[in-house]
Amino acid sequence: MKSLDEGRITFGDPPRIVRDPVCGMELDAKKPAAMSTHGGVAYYFCSMACRDKFDTKPEAYVPNAAGSPA
Repeated sequence: MKSLDEGRITFGDPPRIVRDPVCGMELDAKKPAAMSTHGGVAYYFCSMACRDKFDTKPEAYVPNAAGSPA
């Protein structure tokens, strides 16, 4: 999943809502508990635990070219 936040966020911008690819929780991309990158794409997480699961096996959470999880 590409981050919904593909542009720059500057002070005063409304929050960008993104979805944690591990648990599905929606969160503000400006205030994630954790962040990681895979394949040049930023992913945001609600917790360090979700980030750690993602980092262990990102291909389980990243959609393939068809848009569905690998």
